[in-house]
Amino acid sequence: MSRLLPYETILKAREGDPEAVNAVLLHYAGYIRYFSKVNGQVNAEVGFDVVFDCVPITNVG
Repeated sequence: MSRLLPYETILKAREGDPEAVNAVLLHYAGYIRYFSKVNGQVNAEVGFDVVFDCVPITNVG
């Protein structure tokens, strides 16, 4: 099984498709947790910031 995300999923996530965004976030969840560590502990606030920065706001107005 390939560990890469399909290119189409990445494109859809970039366009704001909620299912594709979720697939990308789930795929990189381990990386987000690993790089969110501060002094060896997972910093949940950093993880949430990354998620909120990645999720496009589509229903504004």
